[in-house]
Amino acid sequence: METGPLLKVTETEPEKIDWGKLGLVFVGFSFLFFATAYYFASWTHSELKKISSYHLYGPIKTSESNTVLEIKIVNSPPRNGWAYVEADLLDEKNNTLMSFGGETYHESGVDGGERWEESIDFNGIRVVIPESGIYYLKFRVQTGRNSNVGFFESYKETKLTVKVRHIRGSNGPLKIIAWILLIVGVLMNEIRNLTILSFVEKMTK
Repeated sequence: METGPLLKVTETEPEKIDWGKLGLVFVGFSFLFFATAYYFASWTHSELKKISSYHLYGPIKTSESNTVLEIKIVNSPPRNGWAYVEADLLDEKNNTLMSFGGETYHESGVDGGERWEESIDFNGIRVVIPESGIYYLKFRVQTGRNSNVGFFESYKETKLTVKVRHIRGSNGPLKIIAWILLIVGVLMNEIRNLTILSFVEKMTK
């Protein structure tokens, strides 16, 4: 009984991973996430008002749930003194939803025959409004001077500049993912091409 020629079976080697190309893919996705994070960090519109700390700021109108607001409060602390600004976020029924605050200060003096001066005159925060509606900001300001340790003028009327921006969304998680993708992509490219190592060797020669 005759048999035909035997077929020769050859094993194919598995394709090797091109770490350089894979790294470029990761870097490309990182740029995409950075661009998306930048978009969500931008604002749709803003409102700027100068008011007394005895007056309410508002109304702040939100048309969507989970609206992100960026609130910036600017005030002028006393010379060589400080000011602590407290703010309450109120709803239409005058209920306090949240409170926040921050300190501003002014310092000056002479060091080695040269005068120096340092100050911070603003505070900023981002808050998330869970429901659409109308809201207000209520302020209280304490001030004091550095020469009077422990002394303060309780809740003194102060002129404030308040700026409220309506942000498209929160971009924190997107930036974290973008940085992770970028770092992993650069490491993958380095495994394949040794770009950074070659650059360092050229610079040290």
